[in-house]
Amino acid sequence: MKRNTLFNILAAIVLSLVCSCSNDKGSTVNIQGSVSDAKGELLTLMHLSGSNPVMVDTLRLGEDGKFAFKPTVEQGGPDFFCLVLNGQTIPVVSDTLQTPVKISAFKEKFSTSYIAEDELNASLKKAVAVGGDMRRKIYDLSAERQNGKVSAIEYNAALQKLVDDYKQ
Repeated sequence: MKRNTLFNILAAIVLSLVCSCSNDKGSTVNIQGSVSDAKGELLTLMHLSGSNPVMVDTLRLGEDGKFAFKPTVEQGGPDFFCLVLNGQTIPVVSDTLQTPVKISAFKEKFSTSYIAEDELNASLKKAVAVGGDMRRKIYDLSAERQNGKVSAIEYNAALQKLVDDYKQ
């Protein structure tokens, strides 16, 4: 009996040591695609983690413009990245269960002309576009207010309409 108990304790200790010492570096996600008319351009993948983006990798695009990044991420949820080309960005969300992420874009208007093949990144593109459109409208409205083209009452009413339209 004592021998069996000692064996079970020893087995539990060894098992816990093996589990705690395993070098789990996470999983790999696959972000791939192509950029038209971008031969020789540098494409950078940034990981959006915490308050500061972290550069993951950079590559020079070839004749066909194809790219593939395979960053290692922690398991347990989506990870946010962005592709950067000449100061323009494409936001990308990736999950270890949803791989590969495929993005096709054009060098010109890189951040707005891209196509995301998966539903999650296509929805992200729409949300970013709506946010950008809202930001432009608020900026234009604020400029009109500062230039005296609209009164404070008109400004507040127009701003409220923008918010109401956005909620729908």
